[in-house]
Amino acid sequence: MRPHIDLDAAGWFVIAFIATAFGILPVLALPMALGFGRMGDVAFLVAQGLLSVVVYAAAAALLVRARPWRRLLDLIVTLYLLSLLGALLMGLVQFVANPVAVLAIVKQLIPAATFGLVQPDSLAPLKLGFPDAAQYVGLALGFGVERWLLRRAGKPVGLEARPVIDPWPLRKSTPSETSAPS
Repeated sequence: MRPHIDLDAAGWFVIAFIATAFGILPVLALPMALGFGRMGDVAFLVAQGLLSVVVYAAAAALLVRARPWRRLLDLIVTLYLLSLLGALLMGLVQFVANPVAVLAIVKQLIPAATFGLVQPDSLAPLKLGFPDAAQYVGLALGFGVERWLLRRAGKPVGLEARPVIDPWPLRKSTPSETSAPS
């Protein structure tokens, strides 16, 4: 079966993105509130990654619980295309704000298309960065755990849970019923 775009999942991924973006603020403020000072770069990347894993795992678990026939490939394709769309929109916003920066869209799309592996400061030279796989790891983790929990509860998952629609049997018409009245 070919992958499908899951619009219901896309809505949940947007909410997960917003929750991750605003959920990092208390995490950043915690070390300062405890008197340790600002969080370092590595600690920020770890905290951001762990928060993304938790939030996207919860979103995937809710999606699988709602419709246990979902496929992981469909969710990954949906999240990837949503990331590309978000990067395109951010590039357009930067282009509108500064029309001289024609490469703003390309500079936003390259990291999104490569899962964050290639992050250009400019088109020359390309620098390598950490892959932003935390969303996908969380997605796979939540998907797997929720499917395991559903199986453990004795509920069908995957293709066994896919709804089958049986159309109503149509009444056979006789030749006299199909002819036009005279």
